[in-house]
Amino acid sequence: MRLDGVEVKVTLQADQVPSLLERLGLGERTRLDVWFCDDLTTGTDLPLLAAGIVVRLRVPHGAHGGHGHGDSVVKLRPCRRSQLTARWLSAGTGVDDDVELRLEEDWAGVRRVLAASAQARLPHAVPTLTHRGPLPGDVLAKAQVAYLDDCAPLRVNPDQLCTLGPIKADRWTSMTSPDLAALGVRAERWRVADLDFLELSVKVAREQAEAVQARLDDAVSALGIALDEDQETKTRRVLDALAHDGT
Repeated sequence: MRLDGVEVKVTLQADQVPSLLERLGLGERTRLDVWFCDDLTTGTDLPLLAAGIVVRLRVPHGAHGGHGHGDSVVKLRPCRRSQLTARWLSAGTGVDDDVELRLEEDWAGVRRVLAASAQARLPHAVPTLTHRGPLPGDVLAKAQVAYLDDCAPLRVNPDQLCTLGPIKADRWTSMTSPDLAALGVRAERWRVADLDFLELSVKVAREQAEAVQARLDDAVSALGIALDEDQETKTRRVLDALAHDGT
């Protein structure tokens, strides 16, 4: 059965982040503003997230309402293979509207789930986004809306979704820590509200995943870094914080 790869992840404790950034020897960073979309209807509590649906926008920092390149992702996680139609199971790059479908397993500690993501570039003119504001029309590609219609476990009308954010995100694709560099590890830091955490991740083929996960854990331990005992996804953490911020 089709599997495009495995993304192995570890989340590092927030109180260690400043010192970790120095010890990892990170290279040039990319700054992004990350936004999520969900249904904030009174009486509901993040129904898309609860159903395993993630709608995310990533915009270059400072590009709101102007020019820049970003992307939109519609992700089903955890995903059942049986909820994907034959069209999407066989889809690759350029399904429609230059949408790419990726079918990957996410590994974080003992948690392993299938994630099916339809990704597209945002329009060149990045829309202005506001916290708890409406999702601007035409931000999602037509194929991404069709993907929701075909495969999501919950009926979703994107025009009725609200944006939550921004999360300040810094990404690094290189580091001088030799063991981590040898694995091709990437680092990403997210900050929002009182949350501040760092995630290390690496994408590999399924047959390499168990060995790479062990090597990643060993490399992190060798640096004297304690893993966050709660390896919950960063998506759930920030959405809970943003949806219940009292505004």
